[in-house]
Amino acid sequence: MGYFIDESCFQDLTLEEHQVYAQYINQMVDEKIPFLIVVFDTFITNRQLVEKYQRWGYRVGVQHFFSTALATVSYLRYQDETKNNCVVYGGQGMIEACNLARLYTNLSPVDYVIIADELNTSLQDYQYVFEYLEKGAQLICVNQDISFVRNHKKYIGAGGICMILEKIANTNAIYIGNTPLYFHQACLYLKEKGMVVSNRMEHLIPAIQFGLQTVLITDDFTDNDSILIEEHHPTYIVESLAAISSLMID
Repeated sequence: MGYFIDESCFQDLTLEEHQVYAQYINQMVDEKIPFLIVVFDTFITNRQLVEKYQRWGYRVGVQHFFSTALATVSYLRYQDETKNNCVVYGGQGMIEACNLARLYTNLSPVDYVIIADELNTSLQDYQYVFEYLEKGAQLICVNQDISFVRNHKKYIGAGGICMILEKIANTNAIYIGNTPLYFHQACLYLKEKGMVVSNRMEHLIPAIQFGLQTVLITDDFTDNDSILIEEHHPTYIVESLAAISSLMID
């Protein structure tokens, strides 16, 4: 069995905590235990992720990360290899993933409109999107968050934008990030099913829906998590990544 470890498990750790976590991850690398760190972010590239984690002491390579950007291009390539043109509204990670998959950006005719993050709010951007959709382009939503907070202000997210576009353009978007489809692509990439580890219950729900075993780490537990646990039932509940190290190594 392989493992999908949510990047949120590594956020806000102290250097000492990273050193402890790195021991377990590096042991998995040494023993060739298949795993992916799953990343719900399209701004950062896999190379940047490797550099960040290596600074913390993790001996990981680009092959150990699976982002929503990679899941998106993997899905599109699996669906139809003859469709090559897309426009991307998102970060460098999404653009780089498209380039590596030979999905060409800003060429006509447009096959896919990929919404990875909020659009520039100019009317011109929206007008372009409507024109692409009216001509038959498929709307792809990489990050389905309806809203997000930045600098203490709330903004509409990619998911919210796609919901509006679906209604106005009378079309249906394909949602990738944090969906059963995302974990399907992750299993194809890893070439086997895996156990999903996260400290965010909302990230485990699509994995449960896809039929994967799940581990919820309660180091950053919320009241909302308690409600979601009663509804969706993760396979295991533990206090820390260290608490499941024996499970992951066995």
